[in-house]
Amino acid sequence: ITLRRKDGNFLTVLESSFGTRDATGKIVRYQGFLVDISEQKRIENEIKRRNRELNALNSIAVIGAQSFDLDEILNVTLRQTVDLFGADMGSVWLLEPVQLSLRARALVGRQSLGAKLPVLQVPPDLYQAVLDSRPESLTEEHAGLMPEEVRQHIRELGASSWVWVLLWVGEKPVGVIGIGSRTERNYSEMDRNLMVAIGRQLATTMDKV
Repeated sequence: ITLRRKDGNFLTVLESSFGTRDATGKIVRYQGFLVDISEQKRIENEIKRRNRELNALNSIAVIGAQSFDLDEILNVTLRQTVDLFGADMGSVWLLEPVQLSLRARALVGRQSLGAKLPVLQVPPDLYQAVLDSRPESLTEEHAGLMPEEVRQHIRELGASSWVWVLLWVGEKPVGVIGIGSRTERNYSEMDRNLMVAIGRQLATTMDKV
């Protein structure tokens, strides 16, 4: 069972208790023990999370090795990523370097960023800034770098939390993969690192295709 400590933090305990009866069979006393197993549960949950991550990465690697259908690879990768993080929406965009535009190629969620905005123009100064700084992930803190139409559309979707990962092949960005949630969520550094790992694997597969 889960209990709350006086300081407000939660802990998981294992309860083992029993009742003592009198000669008539009536329970006259309960007694037992509570053992704090919070650390054990944390380790178990961490192992489960790691297994989910490895399964997702393995599925992405398998489809990348077996298929040369880019749309299939993008859709499978995106679905695995959305499921892994429990997100509400996701999208993959590929860069058209001549036109400096991003085109949506895979979508998850009826109200995803690419559903009503399938092509995004990338301002030249933003593209140059990306080349200069080579970021691998973008979160809400980078919203000011995005075109106003993108920020407006994110607000319309009600995406309270999101993270995008840029896809790099060598020195060139080739696209982005992103997920979002309508509920407030703090994507940790570990979450972003996992997203970056997925993005690197996807970019490598795209380059092969």
